Amino acid sequence: MNPRPLCFGHRGAAGEAPENTLPAFQRALELGMDGIELDVLRCRSGEVVAAHDLTLRRLIPGHGRVKSYTYPELKTLDVGSHFSPRFAGERIPRLEEVLDQFGSRMWLDIEIKGRSIRSDGIEEQIVRLLQERKLFENVILSSFNPFIVRRVQALDSRLKVGFNYLQDSSEPLRKVWFRSLALPFSLHPQPAQVDQAFLAYAQKIKAKVLPWGVNEPAEIQRLLALGVDGLISDYPSRLQILVHK
Repeated sequence: MNPRPLCFGHRGAAGEAPENTLPAFQRALELGMDGIELDVLRCRSGEVVAAHDLTLRRLIPGHGRVKSYTYPELKTLDVGSHFSPRFAGERIPRLEEVLDQFGSRMWLDIEIKGRSIRSDGIEEQIVRLLQERKLFENVILSSFNPFIVRRVQALDSRLKVGFNYLQDSSEPLRKVWFRSLALPFSLHPQPAQVDQAFLAYAQKIKAKVLPWGVNEPAEIQRLLALGVDGLISDYPSRLQILVHK
């Protein structure tokens, strides 16, 4: 890890460009971010695509679940106009496009979406894509679902895995159950969860601390003072000013 914390653009640069699109990822790169965080799902035709929500309604009113569309159908949808007219026509990219354009240039924190204990095969697909490109050093595969993290680690122990947390995650779940399922490279809490006790726990299990959704300048400065290993923000330009100064 760098002496200073690693800086990641959340969903690319969700506060500055349409989330999980190539322009958002490019924005983070141009602003000097060390990495990007993106979310992935499987669509109906089996491709792994960059999308946060299970449905498209938030980005395109009236549209349904991502898994109900084939990728050729998804490619026709405009996921940029909701953010700004200047992004009209931006589409949902496939994971391999992101890997090919950014995988050798910056860290990738790939959050695998999914609530089920059972797998739909997405872990195997992602691991295969990474193996084909020999992307092991600068990739973290993370999830809120510990069973997904466990499956990834079982598929290839060379891959780094991370646990994502919501603030209401119970302490036993975070500290006992999650860790019993996999050995994380990193923990990804919300900013309010991070204090000296959290950092001490992470140090004890030799895990990096990479809070996500770190958007307010005061919160960025607090976490910098605590000594976190990284920051994941919707606003890479703020990290550029406060961390890279």
